[in-house]
Amino acid sequence: MNTPDKNSSKRLAWIAATLCIACCAVTPLLLLIGISSAVGLAIYFEYAALGFFIASLIIMSYLLFKNNKQSCKTNCSCKELAD
Repeated sequence: MNTPDKNSSKRLAWIAATLCIACCAVTPLLLLIGISSAVGLAIYFEYAALGFFIASLIIMSYLLFKNNKQSCKTNCSCKELAD
């Protein structure tokens, strides 16, 4: 019988167990750091959201004003006045 197969499977099991322990130890720490960073930056996100809201209101009102403005391309009654 060859013992290298038995040794390689033991080595593979130890590597898998080590990686599993490392994953279970590191993942919660990374999640904790990510969540605490997001909470710390939340006040800045609130100001950014307010700025984006105001900018979108300005852009929407400009586009509505521009679309409501009559032009000779869409309203042919102004051509009769020009003649």
